[in-house]
Amino acid sequence: MGKKVDLSDFERGMVVDTPSSYGTLPVVMVKVVGNKECDCRYQDIQLYWDITITQTTMCTSGETGYGACSGQLGDPLQCMQGSVWILAGVTNFGFCGTGVAPDVYSKVSEFQSWILNNVNGSDIGLETFKSDGEDKDNSFLCNGEDTVSGLFYPFGNGDTENPSQDHGHSPVVFQKPFVYFGRVYEQTYVNNNGCLTFAGPFSEPIPNVILSKLNRDIIAPFWTNMDNTVNGSISYRQLTKGGLLVAASNDINQYFPHLNFTAYWIFIATWDKVPYFNDSQSSSSFQVILVSGGSLSFVMINYGNISSTDQWFQAGYGTMNLTNYFSVPIPTANKLSNSSNVNLSGRWAFRVDGGPEEGLFYPHGDEDIKNPAEDFGSSPLIHLAQPFNYFGLIYNRLYVNNKGYLTFKEPFYQYYPNLFTAYYSTRDIIAPLWTDIDITRNGAISYRQVTDGHVLNRASRDVNQYFPNLNFSASWVFIATWDKVPYYGYRRSVSTFQIVLVSGKNMSFILMHYGSISQAPYQVQSGYDTTDSTDFFLIPVSDPKLLPYTSNVNMLGRWAFRIDNTSANNGLFCPFRNGYKVNMYYGYWISLPTPFPYYGLRHRLVKIHKNGFFTFNFQQEESTQAIPAYGFTDTVAPLWTEIDESDVYIKHFTGDRILQLVTKNINQYFPAFTADVVYSCTWDNVRFSNTSISQSSTFQVLLITGSGLSFIIFNYANIPQIKHIALSALDLRLGRRFIFQQETDPNINGVASQQLGECP
Repeated sequence: MGKKVDLSDFERGMVVDTPSSYGTLPVVMVKVVGNKECDCRYQDIQLYWDITITQTTMCTSGETGYGACSGQLGDPLQCMQGSVWILAGVTNFGFCGTGVAPDVYSKVSEFQSWILNNVNGSDIGLETFKSDGEDKDNSFLCNGEDTVSGLFYPFGNGDTENPSQDHGHSPVVFQKPFVYFGRVYEQTYVNNNGCLTFAGPFSEPIPNVILSKLNRDIIAPFWTNMDNTVNGSISYRQLTKGGLLVAASNDINQYFPHLNFTAYWIFIATWDKVPYFNDSQSSSSFQVILVSGGSLSFVMINYGNISSTDQWFQAGYGTMNLTNYFSVPIPTANKLSNSSNVNLSGRWAFRVDGGPEEGLFYPHGDEDIKNPAEDFGSSPLIHLAQPFNYFGLIYNRLYVNNKGYLTFKEPFYQYYPNLFTAYYSTRDIIAPLWTDIDITRNGAISYRQVTDGHVLNRASRDVNQYFPNLNFSASWVFIATWDKVPYYGYRRSVSTFQIVLVSGKNMSFILMHYGSISQAPYQVQSGYDTTDSTDFFLIPVSDPKLLPYTSNVNMLGRWAFRIDNTSANNGLFCPFRNGYKVNMYYGYWISLPTPFPYYGLRHRLVKIHKNGFFTFNFQQEESTQAIPAYGFTDTVAPLWTEIDESDVYIKHFTGDRILQLVTKNINQYFPAFTADVVYSCTWDNVRFSNTSISQSSTFQVLLITGSGLSFIIFNYANIPQIKHIALSALDLRLGRRFIFQQETDPNINGVASQQLGECP
């Protein structure tokens, strides 16, 4: 590769052969770019979609803005070989003239057989093209593809150097957060005197206290009085991709084999041949490497040649509040290069995130069952080894959906998430990371069930830690893991997360685990929801890539919830605040989704009035008045009185959870009933007229049908004693009515119900 060719251009080009007449195409000189180099350059830029360079593509340099690619699919790349113009390529992606990456074409030679078999009626001439340039593509290294050939990780070229000054330092902003014993840091200070600090620079030249007494978050590969003003260098780099991350992952997994760790970020700071203060003949080389994989963090310290010194030094790490510390137990500086805690002379390795010994994630990998590598895919139906109680409903099956969530009744292929806090959910769903995930090229989604062994013991221990006094014992665990899964169109932006279902003793829990989460190009939801959104939770993190550094149980990257019982937040009331809030200025007409049987009639139209009642079909005056015994308006009035203002919500329930709850309530008064439909109207934050009482009141009416019967339930909370007459009644054309309260007192708070008769 590297061959320069002349090519023709229909629309643009750096002219090297000026046309002599109108219509003559200009000619430009460009360089053919090897496929590996081309692919590497596209890795370094952010595009809306992924571009994959394969054997069937070819690239020419587009960094100058000149070339044969005009942006139209199918445009030709014609190259001159000797005196013959040949068709070498056809515009593929239509992505041209970026100034930072090559132009990409389909390579015509790869389709020679197809052309000969399918293009008829013309004389096709084929030319053999050979480059006389040297092929350097195989040895081309992408950014971050440096390899580790010895003890030290690569340093030098490409590093940022610290200032050459005594007691100097460099502030560094991390490209990814680093967890240090439970604290999340986004910057560090590389101090010339041989240490990293986080809260600020640290210029103390000689350790005046041992690390266990320092009361500061510090990582000290070799803290002593160094002086780089004479010679030596101090430099650093950080990487989020490439071969060094693979090397770091391999090293960490060798030293901590039970964690199945993947590095997503490394920071390398190197002191190279730096002398001690007032000893220019001395020379010490050492290195500290920070390695992060979400909420897991490690430190590796490498020692090269360390000169002898009479200065006091410290090597190891310490924390504020003196909670965690370690001092390398080597009293003589020049012996550090022969010491180790990982059986590699000169290297020390430590885990420093402060998380559980077994790591954050539950076991996953080769023993799992894998989902199909499809864009809109899911697992097949998974029969659960034990029933799972999800907010009152018992499930014996579920689906692991590729887009980052679990469902129970059927697979679900929606790539964009619904907002849990503002949407009538039509299904029970648990979503650790619901977004547009695509595993067709890379990444894996897998699951397993566990009914015995150490995983159950671990789950029991975790649940009892977060929910004490339950004496919980897990009998079943389900683990689903999304491992290094990319977003659609962004195959290099990968994320790892996990959902764990735990059950036992009729109790159910979920644990959500977040490893490294890449910047999301699409909307993301993390949490859970239920049918009709009766119970839901949205993890309150605005930036998904920060999920590994958040928690509700004081363990970074883990969120834990108990999910067997329905929420008690609504008390007597069916959930309503996630319903539709209506504008009550002129009242509000609604059309019921199913007719409501009402003493021989079947009503569909309802008008809600702001003063605490609604009517069927006909309008009623707003003022408070006695209900006419033989009027023509069917009226339901949970609390008919003068109301200054309120928030009115309506909601239609069809999910099993609310239907079962309402059925249970009705069965207390009318056995053998089963609800099919529930419709609610709720007046919330009610302010009554002509009263100085400031408390906020709430009342609700439920219209319920099923089993050939219909019912009304009134729910009340915080209703004060008011002067105006309040009516809770039914006004019927035939004179039937039920009035159970005409002046309010505290006893109104609670529930009232009335059977309305059989459906005709």
